Amino acid sequence: MPRTDVHPRGGRGLGGERVEGRRAVLECFRAGRRRVRRVIVEAGREPEAIIEAAARAGVPVELLPPERFERVARTEVHQGVLADCDPVVDVGLDGLADGSLLVVVDHLEDPHNLGAVLRSAAAFGADGVVLPRYRSVPLTPTVTKVAAGGVEWLRFALVSSIPAALRRLRARGVWSVGLDADAATSVFSLTLATERLALVVGAEGRGLAPLVRRGVDVTAAIPLAATVASLNASVAASIALAAIVDARTRA
Repeated sequence: MPRTDVHPRGGRGLGGERVEGRRAVLECFRAGRRRVRRVIVEAGREPEAIIEAAARAGVPVELLPPERFERVARTEVHQGVLADCDPVVDVGLDGLADGSLLVVVDHLEDPHNLGAVLRSAAAFGADGVVLPRYRSVPLTPTVTKVAAGGVEWLRFALVSSIPAALRRLRARGVWSVGLDADAATSVFSLTLATERLALVVGAEGRGLAPLVRRGVDVTAAIPLAATVASLNASVAASIALAAIVDARTRA
């Protein structure tokens, strides 16, 4: 039967209540930032590390036959394990303003793209992620699965306006750089890389919204061969984050 990878509140909250996939569920236990209410495992595919983690945390584990598990799971590649958790907490923009490296997502609507951005953000040590409250995918089961546990190590803030959020961050000493294929500056020569920084990633296809592009302090591009017009948003975010971290390491 088709999967239902939707958020029950229509995208108005962060979501994240359903976590599927072995790495994502295990990192939820390891991070310990939110309560895991139950774990459901497909019979015959019992992951020892997760069952042990659940036992230590006093979380009930339910074993289901494969056909019943398939009816409960919301993603295709669930690896035979899922967890129902408390939702991811919205710490508010002020809760992120002390960060050294933030990622601001400008209306990404593809859950695989957002999940990959979050995985990279966690991998490169970002302190938190700013998400728009509307016209953006929330933390659905697919997002948390693709993020492979990255969601658990990041702080999140939902905002009604990305341009307004950038202005508030600037007032707190956080510069912003928007990824833009037409920018004259390369991410590999970004002078702001060693400053407190918010990397702004645009939507699939259209990139940064005009108001967001005008609201960032600087735009930066990833140099590409003439045969390729653009990169996937999550790939571009990964390259830019790597460039920023490398510049900070060498500073």
